[in-house]
Amino acid sequence: METLVYNWIPSDWTELYYSVQSMKRYLKNLDKIYILTNHDLPFSDEQVIRVPVIEEGELKEHILINNVRQFCEMGLCDDFIYCADDHFALREFGRDDITPPMTLEDIKDVAFWDDSLPYWNKLLYWTMECLQERGYQTMNYATHAPELMECKKFIEMTQILEGCTYQIQSGYFNIHAKSYRKLSENIGHVKVFTRPMQHKGIEIITRNQWFLTVEEGALNDDMKKFISEKCTFLPEK
Repeated sequence: METLVYNWIPSDWTELYYSVQSMKRYLKNLDKIYILTNHDLPFSDEQVIRVPVIEEGELKEHILINNVRQFCEMGLCDDFIYCADDHFALREFGRDDITPPMTLEDIKDVAFWDDSLPYWNKLLYWTMECLQERGYQTMNYATHAPELMECKKFIEMTQILEGCTYQIQSGYFNIHAKSYRKLSENIGHVKVFTRPMQHKGIEIITRNQWFLTVEEGALNDDMKKFISEKCTFLPEK
């Protein structure tokens, strides 16, 4: 049975709600959904468990990293699928679909950038710099999709990168990349929306995608309608 973990700092609660609905529909063998937050959840769901955390850190990324580290230290599971609140599944998937065998050596010359998100670019740079300073071979990696993580390895990552500002999934991938999806598959099956689009255009662009990431500026009525159809969930008026 799969455990799904979200970090949540309140912003647009509809994103979190839609994301949870999509994972409930498409993630195979989903058991529990843990949401790490120091805030009350704006909705209730029998599969969703709120996990109070102590929010530590000056930057948002520091808080997110510390939240997951606290969760890993609670001993609630051995591994989990980590998901951001703006990730949405578009078709059925399981852990085997996101973890085919590979090594960093296989993709050492691949660079994946999303130039429309400068803050993420900075986080990727910072992640690479921290790893290089500590003697690790590294690469540019932005997933925009759920990733499988082990609690023990996540704690190890926080120890290796202590004192740095880094992106959670990129840091984990770079350090523990022995069993992760091929980057070419990730790029080909994840669509990132940063601007609003009409419903028909969203349908066409996502036709062959596995995952969808929606930035706050792209969450218009057409996007909500598209996501609600994919999740068999109708948003409240």
